[in-house]
Amino acid sequence: MLTVYDLRNRANGLVIKLVDVCPVFRDKVDSTSQKIGANSNCLFTANQVRQMVKALLTGDFAMAEPAFDAAAKQLLPTTELYEGELQKFESFVNYLTERLGVWKEVSHVPAGIQHAKLKQIRNRGYVCLTSTGLNIIGRIGHELLVNKVQDWQEYTERLAKLDWLKTNPLWADIVQPKKDKGGKVVPEECEVNGRKEMRPVMQLMTNRAPLNRAIFKVSQAIGLIPETVCGTAGGDY
Repeated sequence: MLTVYDLRNRANGLVIKLVDVCPVFRDKVDSTSQKIGANSNCLFTANQVRQMVKALLTGDFAMAEPAFDAAAKQLLPTTELYEGELQKFESFVNYLTERLGVWKEVSHVPAGIQHAKLKQIRNRGYVCLTSTGLNIIGRIGHELLVNKVQDWQEYTERLAKLDWLKTNPLWADIVQPKKDKGGKVVPEECEVNGRKEMRPVMQLMTNRAPLNRAIFKVSQAIGLIPETVCGTAGGDY
């Protein structure tokens, strides 16, 4: 609620403006819930978009709220700087939306009764339609925009062309079988080619270490990090 209604700091302003000017977010963000429920017709919560903005601006998606507010004030002390960063973030998100298939698809879903389609699309299992995916995209965006990579559009196109389905081995660090308290894998019934099968329930890991490894692998996959440093991806990115 504070993210949506407290306009006294620039951090909140960035979040609200991006939701308004980016079709992938517009009318698709739940501003009051802590998480997206299974039956929700929204894609993201306001807090999830806020985490992406943290990553875009500071490079740290897990930064504490007071520290983020302070960082936004320090990094964007003037209206000119604020508007400049907002424009860069808007350009990045919308450029990616036009090239990342599922983002482009959801961006064209109109408000109203057709929002029921968002639930169906979300249930296909795309990493980029989760808070974890937003954090990865925000961190890559930080490298491209804040660190001023001149050909950021080329890297963004490569980012869009990745296979974002959870079944892609690229996401092995953050997509893991869910286990019960006894350590056994939790199964679920799925329909495959008209037949019902039992498969493990796959869940996204949200803690820093596996997410940072995933960010490193994405950076490597799009050519943002030289192959020669791939052996250093074991811990914090």
